[in-house]
Amino acid sequence: AGLVGPCGYGSPTCLIDFWDFDGGCPSGWTTSGTNSDWNCGAPNFALTDDCEGGGNVWGTNLSGNSADCQNSYLVSPEMDLSGYSGETVMLGFYHWYDFRECAGPAVACMFLSGTCYSGGRIEVDSGSGWTVVVPQGGYEVGGKTIDCSSSQGGSPPCGGADCDLDESQAAYTCGGTELQWHQGLVDISAHTTATFRARFVFSSNDFDPVLFINRVGWYVDNIAVFIPGSCP
Repeated sequence: AGLVGPCGYGSPTCLIDFWDFDGGCPSGWTTSGTNSDWNCGAPNFALTDDCEGGGNVWGTNLSGNSADCQNSYLVSPEMDLSGYSGETVMLGFYHWYDFRECAGPAVACMFLSGTCYSGGRIEVDSGSGWTVVVPQGGYEVGGKTIDCSSSQGGSPPCGGADCDLDESQAAYTCGGTELQWHQGLVDISAHTTATFRARFVFSSNDFDPVLFINRVGWYVDNIAVFIPGSCP
């Protein structure tokens, strides 16, 4: 299930783990962080369906816009991938996002065209702490930065707390392939340990009613750990 069709990974696929969340939430996934509003269930705001239609997703606030001043983490269950050392192992997911871009007067946005006020990235932990990984094809909008730092000048946003993704090029940002379900693939062959975990990291800036009004955030579905092709 979930491996063929528009939200799948093709056939043959050697499936190690797969979560479409339709059989129940949270399916072993956990959340943490500041102002986290990750929830698992049926979306009922910007989207009314999951990737395949009629099922569940994980998303930042399934019934409204994502929270301001958020540093949050959607964390996978721990997986034993030690038996797959030497194989090509992939982390796959489908996601839909709507991150905060400048929506103010054109003359103001002209100077802020490379700036986003929210975004997300993928990290993995294979036993030595969390490290950023880059999906195949990159993070789609490499020229933009996520601005939510007290170092940017002016009044410190979010009480002076910097967000995890601040000024990072290694992140999904506003623009790019938004407002549609699309596939992400990460080669995790170098991380096949007995204690592998993955997480989706989301950060957002403070409330801005003029230039960067809040947006929906990030939804993920049909997450898989697999070997492309037949099982070894």
